Amino acid sequence: MEIFDICWKQKHYGLNNDEIIYWDKKRKLTWDDFKGQPDAENPHAAISSVGFEFNYEYENDERKTKIKVTFKDINVKTIFNSSISWVRQERLNTDLVSSTLLNHEQGHFDLAYEFSLTVQQEMRDKLQDSYFSVRGKNKEQQTKSFFKERNKITNPIIGNLRKEHVEIIQKKYEDETRRGTILSKQNEYDQRFSKLRN
Repeated sequence: MEIFDICWKQKHYGLNNDEIIYWDKKRKLTWDDFKGQPDAENPHAAISSVGFEFNYEYENDERKTKIKVTFKDINVKTIFNSSISWVRQERLNTDLVSSTLLNHEQGHFDLAYEFSLTVQQEMRDKLQDSYFSVRGKNKEQQTKSFFKERNKITNPIIGNLRKEHVEIIQKKYEDETRRGTILSKQNEYDQRFSKLRN
C-alpha cells in the first residue's frame, strides 16, 4: 500500500485522464487497473496508489493592484492512480489469492473515499468563504502571489489531513488486517465498506 496525493490541483499535472480512476460506488477495481511496473525493492505483492483531488472555485474582487480571492464550492474526490499502482502477477498463483488480495487493495480505495467525506466537510468548514489577497502589477506577479498566499492557507490543512490518512487510518487498516491475511478482520472492514455502496 502506498499513498498518493494530488492536492489542490484543478487539473492533474502530467497525468492522463486514463491514469486516474475516481471512486464510484458502482465500480470496483480490477487487476487491469494496476498498470505500473512493480518496484524490485518493494517486497509487497501489490501497491495501490490512492489519494485525493481537491477542487474549488473562487471569486475575484479586483482592484488596481490587489485581488481579493474567496474560496467557493470546495469538493474532494477520491482517486486511484493506475499508472503507479502495480501487482506482481506471479504472486497471484490461485483464484483465492488473487481475489483476496484484490479485495484488500479495493479496501485502501474505499477507506480513502470514506475519509474523503470527513476531509470535504473539514475543508469546507475551514475554507468556505475564507479569502486572501493577491498583489502584483501584472498577470505573472499576480499568479505567483496567488499560489504563495493560497499555499499559506491550504498547505497546513492538507499536511495534517494527509498525515492522518497515511500514518493513522491506512496504517491501521494494514496492521489490523495484516495486509488482508487476517480474514476475520478484513471481513469487518468489508462490511463497513459495503455501506458506502448503499
